[in-house]
Amino acid sequence: MNEPREITWRETLVTAGTVFLVALVGVGIAAGIWYRDIMSPRIVFLGSGDRLSVLVSDGPSRLLIATGDDPTGFENALTSVLPIFARRVDVLLVSGAQTTLLAPIAATQDEQVRLTHSLGAIPPSVEASELGSLAKLTNPARIRLSPETTLSIETASHEDAEPGDPVSWRAIVVRGQTRVVVLSDGEAAELFPMTPPASVIAVAGDDPVAGWDAAPGVALVTPAGELSGPNLRERFAENNPPRWGFRVASGEALTFHFVENGLEVSGESAQEPEAAATPQP
Repeated sequence: MNEPREITWRETLVTAGTVFLVALVGVGIAAGIWYRDIMSPRIVFLGSGDRLSVLVSDGPSRLLIATGDDPTGFENALTSVLPIFARRVDVLLVSGAQTTLLAPIAATQDEQVRLTHSLGAIPPSVEASELGSLAKLTNPARIRLSPETTLSIETASHEDAEPGDPVSWRAIVVRGQTRVVVLSDGEAAELFPMTPPASVIAVAGDDPVAGWDAAPGVALVTPAGELSGPNLRERFAENNPPRWGFRVASGEALTFHFVENGLEVSGESAQEPEAAATPQP
């Protein structure tokens, strides 16, 4: 009976080297995919509790609008698209009042944020004190992230706004012929002039139906808590339904990549409302 052959140190070294090379190639491929994804032009909606925060990036340029009452959810959503070692943000814009400033507070604590502004005046509160004094962004403002991608943002207040109410805002992201409109809340649509049709209408806060009615597009994006499935079915059963609709839960992220002919959506965690029309191929 033959005894097992003893493995030589050279064979052990060759095996270890092969395993290392395979692992290195795998890591390289994963890193290449990650780098291509993180550098591609995109707009990401981040579930931040009762609000949606918004990340817009193109190549190395990144702009983040932070709002919402769930700092942990905000951090989880942001980390899913910007890992801790790649969290640089060029411009941070914060908005909210009282508890909806909790996500902005978490955002400002990141050491990789280069420039921070508030969208309008922040109403006094304990949370505002923790946030500290911030310079207000010029209204209106136009920020160029790349030669192809720009973000325009403006703020306004209702005539009957209370002293503790935050300002409303509208952000419009344009790349080529593709437009994405983000409203702070549904009523904000009435405060700004009409714009050309957009591919995506996102309502970061409450009353998304009002925002959609004022400026319908192809797709509607809302916080998950703002519209339940039954309410959404009832509202859109009669007329004016979005062709695509997404509810984003706190801690989750919904990404739209800008592509040659429009937008490409990714983000398996996003919840599609049952009332949205069935997408066509």
